[in-house]
Amino acid sequence: RLISGTARSKCCPGPGQPATAMGTCASTKTIVAQRELHALRELQGAQKSANEEMARVKAQHNERVATLQQDHQAEVRDLHERISKMIEATAEENRKIQEAHMDEMRQMHERHTKEVRRIQEDHHNHM
Repeated sequence: RLISGTARSKCCPGPGQPATAMGTCASTKTIVAQRELHALRELQGAQKSANEEMARVKAQHNERVATLQQDHQAEVRDLHERISKMIEATAEENRKIQEAHMDEMRQMHERHTKEVRRIQEDHHNHM
């Protein structure tokens, strides 16, 4: 039975009880201590096993996270490359549109200049 947090057998006297043979009480205490020691060793083994399992799970988790990070970085690089190519394509398209617009403006200016000269010549010939 437990008294005040310590294990006591019927052979060990409690406070105010008559004393019994010393050998019986000592062997009972030894058995109790051995049991406690055995329980502590089992707990220690279970704790060690749990720690090893936790380390294994953490290692797996870290590997998965590292793989995911590498995959993410590769995807981000690919997206940056795609965006860069899209920007280049858009810039090239805008440049071509601008060149076409400038060619059209130049041609319109030349036609306008010819038309103004023709009108001036007609006006000059009329006078």
